[in-house]
Amino acid sequence: MKRAFIGVIIIFGLFGCTKVPEIKMEQVESDLLGRSVADGLSDWVFNESDQQFISLVETTYEKTKAGVVVDAESRHFPNISKGRLRLNYEWVAKEWNLLEIENLSFKRSSDYEEGLDLAMMDLRSIAVCFGAYGTDNDVFPTVSAITELVPLVSPVYVQKVPTIDPWGNEYLVKAGGQRFEIRSMGLDGKVTPNGEVGPGMVLITAPGDISSFEDDIIYINDLSE
Repeated sequence: MKRAFIGVIIIFGLFGCTKVPEIKMEQVESDLLGRSVADGLSDWVFNESDQQFISLVETTYEKTKAGVVVDAESRHFPNISKGRLRLNYEWVAKEWNLLEIENLSFKRSSDYEEGLDLAMMDLRSIAVCFGAYGTDNDVFPTVSAITELVPLVSPVYVQKVPTIDPWGNEYLVKAGGQRFEIRSMGLDGKVTPNGEVGPGMVLITAPGDISSFEDDIIYINDLSE
């Protein structure tokens, strides 16, 4: 009788020590798709076709409840919404179920100058990918489209490569040997005639402030010069 009673205690103790699994970022990103959040102008819907950037801020757990705070940025032409969200979860039937999304600071912006700032950040992120690849291989990858670059650098050098600019257009890249060029066509979505660097373009050869707000934005690195 005494042994049986001890056995019950041990079994109960093992069960009571069982931990629920952590919420993975893959689930958070998936749970956001198709959801809408009031962003100050209307309800912003996280569409699968949009470009999303989600980064974890913190996760808190309390018994069967959890809160995941993320910084989110979502883009679809001609608007951008970004800010902080809190996703509240409950552990039910052996899985985490999303209960609600709280808007902590998520709001929409269609400001042109802010779009230029975001494009500048993207171009520099892509340039870092080229630089890392070049360091390991002594040459830049030979590519003529951003979609060709992505599998060469992700996830080796970066988790996610920006492919769409703030105005809904694909970033243009041309690279090979000792040179690469990255271009955003800007708000009008058109390449400057002849594709040459000149009036109506912002040329970026190193990080710095934007000096004008024209059409195309270009990042060039040429080691052969």
